[in-house]
Amino acid sequence: TPQFGGNVDGQGNKVEDVELDNYKETIHALGSTDTPAIDVANGNVQSVTITSGLALPTFSNAETGQSVTLLVSGSGSATGGTGYVFAGGNKTLTTTSVVSIFYDGTNYYTSIATDFQA
Repeated sequence: TPQFGGNVDGQGNKVEDVELDNYKETIHALGSTDTPAIDVANGNVQSVTITSGLALPTFSNAETGQSVTLLVSGSGSATGGTGYVFAGGNKTLTTTSVVSIFYDGTNYYTSIATDFQA
């Protein structure tokens, strides 16, 4: 059984029929800003703290089929740059929100989940 002690470079090749066990993603912290720079090279899960709203930019290094899950702390309204469309027109962020964004090469399909309760 091969064991890896470092990064694996797939050199642009496709990996098919993979089952992952004990899988997790790194959360890249964007800090405190209402205008974050989302770079997919930093990973697919990112977090940000806002003070009054969230201005969503086009992704840096984006390719068709990529997505980002943005964990948002703070309340306000979301706005999006060119190509952003919001599920149900919902742009309201509450104290804790999860913003899911899928890029199809033209549009950023965005949905906002709020009202998380114990």
